[in-house]
Amino acid sequence: MFTQLTQVKFLRCQIQFFDKSEVWATEWSGSRVYKSTNYGESFAINHQTGFSGWGSDICKEDPNLIITGSWGAAATMSLDGGVTWTNISQGLSGHGGGILIPDRGYIVCHQGSNVYKLNVVYDVITEVSENIISSVPVDFSLSQNYPNPFNPSTKINYTLPKSDNVSLKIYNELGKEVSSLVDGFKNAGAYEITFNGNGLSSGIYFYKIQTSEFTATRKMLLIK
Repeated sequence: MFTQLTQVKFLRCQIQFFDKSEVWATEWSGSRVYKSTNYGESFAINHQTGFSGWGSDICKEDPNLIITGSWGAAATMSLDGGVTWTNISQGLSGHGGGILIPDRGYIVCHQGSNVYKLNVVYDVITEVSENIISSVPVDFSLSQNYPNPFNPSTKINYTLPKSDNVSLKIYNELGKEVSSLVDGFKNAGAYEITFNGNGLSSGIYFYKIQTSEFTATRKMLLIK
């Protein structure tokens, strides 16, 4: 099969929670996109784009987001790991050089002498509930979420020995805020937050609490 390919561009997942056995390849001057599920030992055609393959990338924080570009003004994007594809060629011109997807928030495309940036806005649906679970504690604390890893819900406990303004937010690996769990005045007490990350992709996240006297950060893992 590979004798037909003039040039092959390989995409390999590098982050720990990615499936490292999965490898993608585009071809030039053909329009086929290939997928391997056995570390590149063999490939099968995933789809055909209708244009010559060139610069392509997998999102660094979500392996379900893939873009295949061309040596021309054309590109396709998949948000479900290659099951369905959408043409996102509008606005591109010139010959393609490369595509970079640092995170789900933006995509950079180099087209010859031009550089294009696609800003992506997502409506992330998450669910949060809060319970007061005990009387006034002695110290500030932020507990490890449970369960961890989780899918899609987990509980986060924190304690306040005195009333204060509280901020409790969740960030992705790149430091981008993805959810605000608490943002306002809270009375002294012990609290339990139930967080539903159904709208987020699999990966490592950090949750951080801040008051006027206390700051703490912990790591959690969402696996779908």
